[in-house]
Amino acid sequence: MKILLFLSFLLFFTSCKKEPFETEIKEDDYHLSIIGMKLNLVWKAERFIEIGERDQSHVHTLFNIVDDRIIIGRDNMIELYNKNTGELIWKIEIKPSMGKPNLSYFQASEFLVENSKIFFIHPARVTCLRIDDGSILWESKEYSHGFNTALRHNSKSQNQNYIFISSRASSSLNQKVIAISKLDGSEVWSTEQPLIADASYENSNGLRIEAPYYCEFSNTVYVSSFSTVLGSLIAIDAETGEKKWETKFFEIDTDERSGCKIDYPISRGGHIPCSVSDGVLVRSGFHCYKYDFDGNFVWHSFEHNNCEYGNTTKSGQIYKNFYYNFVTAHTSAFLTKINPFTGDLVWSTYLTDSKGRSHTTNSFNYTFVEDVAYILTDDYWIYGINTNTGEIVLNSSLARQIYTNSETGEKFYSGCFGGFAVEGERIYYLGNDYLFCAEIDRSDD
Repeated sequence: MKILLFLSFLLFFTSCKKEPFETEIKEDDYHLSIIGMKLNLVWKAERFIEIGERDQSHVHTLFNIVDDRIIIGRDNMIELYNKNTGELIWKIEIKPSMGKPNLSYFQASEFLVENSKIFFIHPARVTCLRIDDGSILWESKEYSHGFNTALRHNSKSQNQNYIFISSRASSSLNQKVIAISKLDGSEVWSTEQPLIADASYENSNGLRIEAPYYCEFSNTVYVSSFSTVLGSLIAIDAETGEKKWETKFFEIDTDERSGCKIDYPISRGGHIPCSVSDGVLVRSGFHCYKYDFDGNFVWHSFEHNNCEYGNTTKSGQIYKNFYYNFVTAHTSAFLTKINPFTGDLVWSTYLTDSKGRSHTTNSFNYTFVEDVAYILTDDYWIYGINTNTGEIVLNSSLARQIYTNSETGEKFYSGCFGGFAVEGERIYYLGNDYLFCAEIDRSDD
């Protein structure tokens, strides 16, 4: 009996393991039909950064383009490349947070680039480096609980003087928001405990706060709490760390705009906020909520107004005064655009490839460039959606591109391990063995 159980488990495990790409290269009509838009290789460069096992899911690699350079980071390594040639300029290995590299997507590193400096945010520490040569200027102390920022999600976990982080002590009231000086890495302030006011939250399963968001309009840091009971939105003075107010989310049973009936509580906690000139937006459950700067409720909106789908939305971004959010609904995914002043849905675009298959978006890997929203999905499809019309202008499988080795003439699959940057018609990304620069082939347009 034990042998049968073991064999059943082994069969289940092997069936669930991610399969490798085809070993035989066939650039035929079928291949072209399943990769979406073809990419033409501009250059490839050997990558040095370690990116874990082949079947590691949600690999999170940091990309940033600054002038003519590409910055790539991952947990304990930063590399700088020439954007035009792929030449490695410098690389530096940094002592990893908490003693070892963290391959977890959900505790991934983030970074900020400004004033010729790179602020590299580990899962538990901040390191400041000089961009010209990679030399370390300072390191903050290490935080035992680890921490989180919103830099990767909306680039607003910082102001001119400070980087704001949240220290997450799961399932307790000992959550903190901390301001770290950009000048020397010292701790400027940390919030008093308990940050979350409701004592009923204590020991609640999964209790935590999300990454903090800085709003320049109110000079305030906003952070949402998440729990199995109702979560809340908390406002903190950015200069002093003093808590200004806290407002609890409320459950919604039926959406007034769409008429959609919600069958279970949806407001257990908020995600990373964002803001416009007259208030703060935060996703909680299936809805986006808006509050004014005094914590008063303004409106709520169902993310995509389609009653047949639920929502597992990601933290939204404001781009040119509109609110955008990628929504994963069961096995489908949408990009939605909402008017942040009224809550009205402008459009909702369903993400499908050339074969009509949908692609979920459980990663935060998206960005906006020249009125196009780019998203890298779980299975490494890259989508570009025109922010004015909602039209899909790019859909391409980064992992299944076939390139030719210029030295040997051998063809190979590019592969993809997450992380990308877009500039014009060029896409930069990490493949199986190389850093790639490729251009979108629009010859059939």
